[in-house]
Amino acid sequence: MITIRKKLIATFLVISLFVGIMVVAVYNAGRNVADSFHELNDKSVSRINALHQMKIDSLVIYSRAVESTVEDNQKEIPEYIQDIRKAEDDFAGAYVTYSQALTNGDSVGPDRLIMDNWNAFALNSDMLTVLVQGATTDKNEIREMREKLEQSQKRFESVVNENLNSELAHNQVLTTRVDDMERSLFALILAVLASSVMFATGLGSLVSYRISKPLMQLKSSVMELANGNYEARIMKVSNDEFGDLAANFEKMKDELREKDKMQNEFIMVASHELRTPIQPILGFAELALKGKIATPHALQKILDEARRLKRLADDILDVSQIEGGKMICKMEDIYINDVIEGVIQSLSPLVPPGVSITADLSPVDGFLKGDTERLRQAFSNILDNAIKFTQAGNITVSCSKLKDSDKLEIRVSNEGNGIPTEILPRLFGKFVAKDIDGRNKHGTGLGLFITKAIIEGHDGGEIRADNNDRGTTFTIILPALTQESKGLAAQ
Repeated sequence: MITIRKKLIATFLVISLFVGIMVVAVYNAGRNVADSFHELNDKSVSRINALHQMKIDSLVIYSRAVESTVEDNQKEIPEYIQDIRKAEDDFAGAYVTYSQALTNGDSVGPDRLIMDNWNAFALNSDMLTVLVQGATTDKNEIREMREKLEQSQKRFESVVNENLNSELAHNQVLTTRVDDMERSLFALILAVLASSVMFATGLGSLVSYRISKPLMQLKSSVMELANGNYEARIMKVSNDEFGDLAANFEKMKDELREKDKMQNEFIMVASHELRTPIQPILGFAELALKGKIATPHALQKILDEARRLKRLADDILDVSQIEGGKMICKMEDIYINDVIEGVIQSLSPLVPPGVSITADLSPVDGFLKGDTERLRQAFSNILDNAIKFTQAGNITVSCSKLKDSDKLEIRVSNEGNGIPTEILPRLFGKFVAKDIDGRNKHGTGLGLFITKAIIEGHDGGEIRADNNDRGTTFTIILPALTQESKGLAAQ
């Protein structure tokens, strides 16, 4: 059975998996943006800055070298040399930065840059050596060296400009790509959010519908049941807890229908039974008032019917207390043999010819803790039924202690046709006894129901009925007193 809990867990896992896939997609897109931004910021920009720095440093070197050839600036040559050396160091640092920022596939490598600049460095160094050492003062020679230095500088600037243009173009491409990827990432995030919301909403709606639909169907069926329509069938709407709930409601409905039927029968039977003794009471009272019958005879009939009416009222009250859980047994130490013998004696006038009652009671095993009046009522009901359903033969009552147990077993057996098999399982229900051979015409059908409640109201009490070859046996199990309590009860 797929429970609601499993359905909810599966829904959560599916939503989590979908969101996880979306998160991975966003993460990969974010990494691509980060890589492109890293290439733009750490590579392309670094190369452009390095090329600019090398161009500036080369111009400083070139300008200081040219200025050193001017006669008026001869005194400044040491300062120029210092500026040139600093510019060379800066150039070397920029060159290292440029080399480290290069990636595979660049059109112009560092070798060409250093080669073109090396010629300018060499010419500049030669020219400075000549000027400082005073090896020559030939203006033509100095002019020639300066022209070579100028040509070398132009070639270097050309290479640097070529690289700068290439880097700027590449930088523009990277910038455009990063902007596009950022927009794509933003669009992807929006799409992921929207799709996640729609997916979660759709799946959640589907699952909630699958859960709420059987619940609404069950609610509709229960409303029908609440309105008293016990014929409306509560279908098993699903194979989960709601299905079990529907099955339990169907079972409850059947029980309510049965209880409603029994209640209606109870009202009908009670009304009939209440009306039955009232009619003779009214009839005999009217006849006595008119002097048509002797007053003592009328009073005796009225008394008999009044007692019958009282028994019926007592039974109805007992049923009400039992079903309301309010029946109370007043426990005390008693000797059950005395109770049974008293019941037999009180029912002796009701025993018809051809029927006898035999008591086989153990004199030492009849001590227990119980309610004397309630037990007398229970055994009166059992023996009264035994008398009514025994046309001829013997009724036997026995009491003994069960072996290896602190329980008493009391058996009431009669000789007769027994109880019909289809009635036996529900014998202790209300009104059932009235269905046995129609011999319980003057009873309410509540006696055995009350008897069962009384027996079970004694701690550990049990009662059952079984058919045998000769008739029916009622077996009552009651808890016996302990050995110490027996002595107190006997006193």
